[in-house]
Amino acid sequence: MTSRSEPLRIAVVCEAPADHEIATHLADRLLLDRLPWLHDVSLDHVRRWQGLLAHEPFLPWDQVTRLAREQGLRVMGKFGAESGAMDAASARRALLLFATLPVALRPDAVMLIRDTDGREERCVGLQQARTDPDRQWPFPIVIGAEHCKRESWILAGFQPSDQTEQQRLLDLRQHLGFHPCERPEQLTASDDAESSKRSAKKVLAALTGNDPVRDHPCYRETPLDLLRQRGQRCGLSNFLAYVEKRIVPLV
Repeated sequence: MTSRSEPLRIAVVCEAPADHEIATHLADRLLLDRLPWLHDVSLDHVRRWQGLLAHEPFLPWDQVTRLAREQGLRVMGKFGAESGAMDAASARRALLLFATLPVALRPDAVMLIRDTDGREERCVGLQQARTDPDRQWPFPIVIGAEHCKRESWILAGFQPSDQTEQQRLLDLRQHLGFHPCERPEQLTASDDAESSKRSAKKVLAALTGNDPVRDHPCYRETPLDLLRQRGQRCGLSNFLAYVEKRIVPLV
């Protein structure tokens, strides 16, 4: 068991509360799976999710540039000999915001959670920031690239609960030409119901009957091994591996 008197401070950078919910819940599940003694304590005594400041739940991506500018943080465009890919500069700014905090306020780890919106180069950009050859970050970094959308991760955990859902899934498989839960990376980021039958949002809504809480069991209850299997190409398996490698040892 950890000997720390204070919980680990794990900062989260994401777009919205829904992204924070799925990423932190999956991380907690992995902690409980890998460290059975945590079942006997409150997780709130072991880890604390935060934004740039301790009382904030997460740091929104759309606030990063403004906050970095206010702090006078200058971000160069190169990453070693490479030009920055999409989101590389923004991720570097976010990490600098945390790294330049006073040591007493600095997080013990940072999670970068980002929809790719179908742009896989975002994954490259996040990795460039994490492995920046010109900097040694004072904390481990976890990347959660939701490809193509957060809904792809949810679909990877969808399991029909009754005959109605089984029929919906069968109809969608025939409509799409592939299994949307086994191959969620083949879906698209389009939110326009008319433009793409492969819209991740549209497929999830069809499977769940637009039930706003039906997605919860998909990441709260589906076995982690099944999530890893289905999530190999949508960023979910990589995220779980990052948490296991970089967060679990801290506890």
